[in-house]
Amino acid sequence: MEWRSRFNTITTGYGARWSEEEDGELLSLKAAGFGYKRLTAHFPGRTRDAIRSRYRELRGDGRSTRETEKHRKRKRGGRQ
Repeated sequence: MEWRSRFNTITTGYGARWSEEEDGELLSLKAAGFGYKRLTAHFPGRTRDAIRSRYRELRGDGRSTRETEKHRKRKRGGRQ
């Protein structure tokens, strides 16, 4: 195991698997309107990007709502 990845896993939880409880909590808090920055307080050792990535993965589309809307507008031929 490379030193850097071993160090990150031990100290920060980098790459640690998400539990079902964490997934449920993430979905609930996000539905309640929590932003990614605010969610970091509820998931120690998880970065904002890790939380955002997991949320997108759980949603199944890999895109945020805002990105999806941008894509739809471009497909229709411009800004609205």
